[in-house]
Amino acid sequence: MSKMTTFVPLTKLRPFKDNWRVQVKCLHSWKQNTPFAGDTFEMVLADQWEYKIHATCKRSLMQRVQRVIPIDSWGVIEHFTVTAAGGQYRTTNYRYKMVIAEDVVLSCSVLVDDKHFLSFAHYNEIENGTKKKTAFFIGNNLPCCLWGKYAEQLEPFSDASKDQAIICLIRFVKIKESRGEVQITNAFDASRLFLNAMIPEKDGKRIIYNWNDSDIKTISQVVETNQVEICKIICTIEAIDIDWSWFYFGCNRHQKGVNKIPKIDYGRMTKNDKPLFRCELCRSNITNVGPKFNLHLVVKDDFATCNVMLLGSIGKSIVGVVSEELWDGSYEEIEDPKILPEPILSLVGKSFCFGLSITSDNVTNGSDILLI
Repeated sequence: MSKMTTFVPLTKLRPFKDNWRVQVKCLHSWKQNTPFAGDTFEMVLADQWEYKIHATCKRSLMQRVQRVIPIDSWGVIEHFTVTAAGGQYRTTNYRYKMVIAEDVVLSCSVLVDDKHFLSFAHYNEIENGTKKKTAFFIGNNLPCCLWGKYAEQLEPFSDASKDQAIICLIRFVKIKESRGEVQITNAFDASRLFLNAMIPEKDGKRIIYNWNDSDIKTISQVVETNQVEICKIICTIEAIDIDWSWFYFGCNRHQKGVNKIPKIDYGRMTKNDKPLFRCELCRSNITNVGPKFNLHLVVKDDFATCNVMLLGSIGKSIVGVVSEELWDGSYEEIEDPKILPEPILSLVGKSFCFGLSITSDNVTNGSDILLI
């Protein structure tokens, strides 16, 4: 395994491997609780090229991360995963987010840069909904509602300023409609509020569907839909999305993804070895794992294109062989995602009728990947 000595720009991060190394500044961090992920620690990070990315980790890692990379400080992060960014409210424009796990390597950085990496939006872009940025100044013509600790921060400041104008900078806000007008408000505890700040910057279970009862739609209709449903599309595979690895290692019992155990040299292992992986469903370290299809495709019809994902047995039925036959036996990270097995490459140009599941992730959370 080659030792990484350089830093990768955040916009170069892709999900096909975990062996990344970046130098970042923590712009903001907060604790969050959702029904799906439970308690998590969220961050917005920026690099020296002024690119930004959302990062997340389990709450158990919070103190470890905060100790090395507190807010407004620089640090180095190595060995983390990259996955699609979803959610109704996005803190950055980048399509992927960083997931920090137990085997991450964190270290302090000697880089000193006091930039705040701001991206300002115009009022008309907010009011007409054409653009959603994470930082802007508030004026008299744009309604703003602050609550909780943000209201407590603003109230005594406005009382002391009397009739003087206040420059109010809010980062990572929500844009919503209330009583017929567009307004901005703090995104729970994820926002940051600055008052008259001197900023030297500008600008588990599988669902069985009855596909015989589903309608055939064009890709344009699928992309524009605003409801959760199933449908079918007739399309041609235009390309393989090499941002993603064509397979993942999964538990052979549950067919779900597993995590690598830290401090194990997977690069020296072969098919005959039985390395340990962590399965959260088994709640134990296991060796009964294998490669599972994780094909991300760009498909098109006569009207538009979209991104689709084929997993497991569906990938097997489309490719025509099991994933184990295409796997080269290496447990090492994929270094060149352009190198693909011939049966997968041969899919380009072929036409299929696919059944699509349009989920709440697509309708309300902004995900552009459709599950086949």
